[in-house]
Amino acid sequence: MITLVNIPRLYWQTITIFLREKCRLIVCLCISSLLNFFLPIFILRVLFNVPVIFYLGDIPNPNKLNKSLGWLAQRLSSTFIVNSKAVMQGLVQIGVSHDHIQVIYNGKEINNFCSAKSFPF
Repeated sequence: MITLVNIPRLYWQTITIFLREKCRLIVCLCISSLLNFFLPIFILRVLFNVPVIFYLGDIPNPNKLNKSLGWLAQRLSSTFIVNSKAVMQGLVQIGVSHDHIQVIYNGKEINNFCSAKSFPF
């Protein structure tokens, strides 16, 4: 019950901090995060055209809930980044099209990232 009371405040803080810090994108590390943060993600995506990227390393279970979340995530996201073809196949099973999925294998493309510079926080 306490969580339900605090959700509007949490949503408001999420949106205001995102805008105040001038963030440029939203990265979701699991598909189930849409359950808790659908409204702020939707508002930032629609009103401010913020790109939404899903970076996934786990194969989603093809149940009804994940199929619904996959459908919703595909409509909200710019792309899905996964770390294996197995995860890609799992996303396809829950309804995400191949066109939205990029496979980047763990540790395979180190040379492409060694010159990357971190953001000053």
